[in-house]
Amino acid sequence: WPEPTWRPLLDALTSAPTARAVPALIGLAERLPALHDAVLRMVTDLGTPAAEPWLLRALRVEDPALRRRVIAALATCGTLGSLPALRELDGFFAERTVKEAVRAAVEAIEARGWPARTGWLSPAEGGGGLSLA
Repeated sequence: WPEPTWRPLLDALTSAPTARAVPALIGLAERLPALHDAVLRMVTDLGTPAAEPWLLRALRVEDPALRRRVIAALATCGTLGSLPALRELDGFFAERTVKEAVRAAVEAIEARGWPARTGWLSPAEGGGGLSLA
């Protein structure tokens, strides 16, 4: 899509961002990869768990720099349900900077709740639901 097509929508969504804008922002980023970084910054600033499913899908990227930015976003947006996916990235062959980002994100997520073990249920942030760790 040419920029004049999507720029007004992006400007409207980002002029006064709220958690309610997250699904539309994610939809734009999925259709226009050039917006990925802008949307990633926006959801990180908002810190809303509504972005967690998109961020977990984005962990699959091959680019270590982009993966670190996604991990940093999960540090602010992720719930205890993000921990298994993050811990998978902390393997023996993982790049050192990715491992450091994972450990910082896990620490931040656990600080907002209590340390969960795989298979445990915990309250999900902002919605009264449960999160499976």
